[in-house]
Amino acid sequence: MCIRDSAYSGHFGSYLLDQVDHPLVFEIVRTMSAGLDIPVFCKIRLLDTQDATIEFCKGLQKSGCKLITIHARYRGSPDRRRDGPAYLDQIPAIKASLTIPVVANGNMTPGMTPEDFHNNLLLSQADGIMSAEGILDNPAVFCDSQPACRPNLALEYLELHRQYPSRAGLSTVIFHCRRICKQELNRYQLMEEMRSAESAARVKEIVQQCVQYELHGGFVWSDEKRKASEEKAKRTKLAASSRARFEARMKRKAAREGKDAGFYLKTGPPPSPAAVCELLKIDKAERVGAWRTQGFGQHCMEYHLSECGRMKDCAFLHTDFGGVEPDQMG
Repeated sequence: MCIRDSAYSGHFGSYLLDQVDHPLVFEIVRTMSAGLDIPVFCKIRLLDTQDATIEFCKGLQKSGCKLITIHARYRGSPDRRRDGPAYLDQIPAIKASLTIPVVANGNMTPGMTPEDFHNNLLLSQADGIMSAEGILDNPAVFCDSQPACRPNLALEYLELHRQYPSRAGLSTVIFHCRRICKQELNRYQLMEEMRSAESAARVKEIVQQCVQYELHGGFVWSDEKRKASEEKAKRTKLAASSRARFEARMKRKAAREGKDAGFYLKTGPPPSPAAVCELLKIDKAERVGAWRTQGFGQHCMEYHLSECGRMKDCAFLHTDFGGVEPDQMG
């Protein structure tokens, strides 16, 4: 269950774990279970006590859930996604109380070996292990044998992306290749080139360059690239600071008006192409008010209506209609 700011402000994800919301969660699961011809799976975090977690899981099972994945961490907060390591040792008691399969999630880091994976499975006594962040960095994390050259995994991903076109845009392709090849891109000073790649073909060229350096050498260090990278890091830090100040300002504004702290930080969907066309017809002096009134306040108006000169230094969201920009994901 997600603990992002949007989950807090929208009251979903792990913010449905409080006792008062359990009847609603069970009703949702019952409705889905009765209306679908496929099994309903649920993913939760730990509640405040083990007994509370067990009772909640029993309620999910009774409501029709056919498999539960337990991210064995406590909820944390919107400002702190992770509250310590995953408590996989709490899962055996939960599993023993249920008759449906239980999958353990947490502590699956990119550097894990097959032995570590099996140790987690033994510790949790779960029916399976789920990886989220770890498998983004290493898609072969569950394989007994690891690739000698990890960028080859990115080339495999790019080939699958070519064979099976989807709605995933260039930013998504870059995001996944950055995650898989992070060490090599930094080692060979190719990270900024990857970030600014203008096509999937260019992304492939950069990944192939990583493979070339890994297998055959030939890399020459560039002080000019180093300085440019350092400057970019400074701008990124300033952008994060700008966003933090914006959020603090919006929370103070909500407090003064007696509203929920996240009132002005609720992230609705970005404007559709039709909405953009209508907004462009409005006089410029009235656009900001219309933008906020229609619920787009968290999104960058300049990005959608013209061009944002701040781009990744912008405190507002750059999210296209129907998709998520990975660079702005938490």
